[in-house]
Amino acid sequence: MANQYRVGIIGCGRKPVPDAQGRVRTGIAESHGRAYAAVPNATLVAAADIDPENLTSFCERHHVPHGYGDYHEMLAQEHLDIVSVCTWVSLHSRIVIDAAAARPKAILCEKPMALTIPEADAMVAACAANKVRLAINHQRRLGEPFRRAKELLTSGMIGSPLRFEAHVPGGTLLDWGTHWIDMFFYYLDQEPVEWVMAMADRHTDRVLFGEEQEDHAIVHYQFRSGVRAYLDLGVPIVRQPANRLIGTEGIIELGVSPGTPLRVHRYTSAGWEDIPVKEGIHGIEHFIHSVEALIEAVEQDAEPAHSGANGRQALEVILAAYSSVGQRGKVYLPYCAEESAMRELMALWRQQRT
Repeated sequence: MANQYRVGIIGCGRKPVPDAQGRVRTGIAESHGRAYAAVPNATLVAAADIDPENLTSFCERHHVPHGYGDYHEMLAQEHLDIVSVCTWVSLHSRIVIDAAAARPKAILCEKPMALTIPEADAMVAACAANKVRLAINHQRRLGEPFRRAKELLTSGMIGSPLRFEAHVPGGTLLDWGTHWIDMFFYYLDQEPVEWVMAMADRHTDRVLFGEEQEDHAIVHYQFRSGVRAYLDLGVPIVRQPANRLIGTEGIIELGVSPGTPLRVHRYTSAGWEDIPVKEGIHGIEHFIHSVEALIEAVEQDAEPAHSGANGRQALEVILAAYSSVGQRGKVYLPYCAEESAMRELMALWRQQRT
C-alpha cells in the first residue's frame, strides 16, 4: 500500500467572488487544493488563514476538516507530512522556517521563493537542518511541453543553444518572470549565470503580493557557456511565443497559441513541425505533477526537481535584474544583499518622482 500523506495549507486566498469582468479569482491555494485532491495518497486535512471568512470558504470548497486562524496551532496539532505555503512572498521565509521546525516530510512553497537571498538561504538551511524536503512551486518545469522541449534541445534537434527568449504579457519579474527564469535554468541543467542587465518602467501604482511592481521590464543575461537569455515582461508583443529557444540549427517555440503548445523549425526544413503533446503550457496538471514530484522525492530521499536550491537560482537573477535597473549597469553574479533590490528600486523611483 502506498504511503499516505497528511497535508496542510497555509494561506487560503480569497472567496470566489466575480470581479468587474465576471472572472472568478481565488488565489493560488485553489490550485494546490485541487492538485492534492487529484493525488490518491495525499489528503488535505487542515488549512490556516488569518481571515476567518476566506478560511471557511476554502475549507468548505475543498472538504478540509480542520481550519485554523493561526498556522502555528495547525503545525503543532496536525502532525502534517506536507505543508503548502501559499501566502504573499514577504511571509514565505518566516513561515517555511516555522514549518520546517515542525518536521513534516516536505514543504511546497509558492514562487517566488523570497525577497532576498539571505531569506532564501535561511529557508534552505532550516529545511536541511530538520531533514525536510523543500520545493518551490516552479511547476512548469514538470509539464509535458517543457520536458519535451528540453528533450529536443538536449538531443541536438536545433544544434547548440545560442539564445533563449521569453515573453509575459501583463506580467512582472517577481510574479511571472520567475517561471521563465526557472525554465531557462531547467533547459540548461541549472548552469550558472554570469551577469544580468535590465531596464524597467513603472508608471502606475501596480501592487502584487503586497509589493510594488514595475509595469514593463526587459532583462538580458548570460550563462557561463555563453548562451544569452532575454525576457520581455509587461507590454504585450503581437504573436510572441511564451518561450523561444534559438540554436545553431533551428528554433523551438512553446506557447505559440492555445492549439500549438510546442513546435520546432530546423533551418534545413521548409517550415514548422508541430510536436504532439497532451498538455498545454498552463493548467492544473502541472500542479499535480508538482505534488507528485515532491512525494517521489520524499520516498526516494532525493532532491525534488523544483528544489529550494533551484528556486534560489531564479531568485538571484530576479534580484540582480532589479539591482541592475537601479545601478543602470551590468550586475555580476553571485549576487547577495541584505535588503530587497526590488523594494530599494521602488523607493528610488518614489524619491525621484517627488
